[in-house]
Amino acid sequence: MAATSNILGIVQRSGEIAKKIAKKQLEKNRGGALEMNTFGTLQESIDVKLNIEGMFLELELESADYGLLLDKGFKNIPFTKPKSKKATTKKPSQYILGLTKWVAKKYGLGNNWKLATKIAFAIAHKQKDDGKAPANPGWIEEIKDDLNNQLNTQMTLDTMAAINTDVMRILNITIP
Repeated sequence: MAATSNILGIVQRSGEIAKKIAKKQLEKNRGGALEMNTFGTLQESIDVKLNIEGMFLELELESADYGLLLDKGFKNIPFTKPKSKKATTKKPSQYILGLTKWVAKKYGLGNNWKLATKIAFAIAHKQKDDGKAPANPGWIEEIKDDLNNQLNTQMTLDTMAAINTDVMRILNITIP
């Protein structure tokens, strides 16, 4: 096991566990909602970032921007064409970009990015006319709950093992 001097390793291992839990959550179907993991693009975008500030370590899960939108649902469809004139001053909509990738894979369009973008905008316009985009409510809260339960247990065990290792190492010192 790790020594207390290897707390960073404990946190990094916890980050990998967090990443695995988050990816697994995307495979769940939630009552009446569309499947979130059709092609795995949101799942593939999940990564762990470790922030160190002084004596504090923070694990942060990051994913494509549209993942949060799928949790809450939204009424204002975030439009911006990836190659429009506005794109030079404003970054392209992650929702449209994700939808375009999904369309290209779903309909086997391969490299026909122009047609995929056109279909993605048609879908987004339809969603706007309906007054909302699809939501998959609660997936982020489920991830938080799973993470709290599993990571608290894992980090407690790892920390206790590290402390125990240090204590045993110190107690086995022979004084001449």
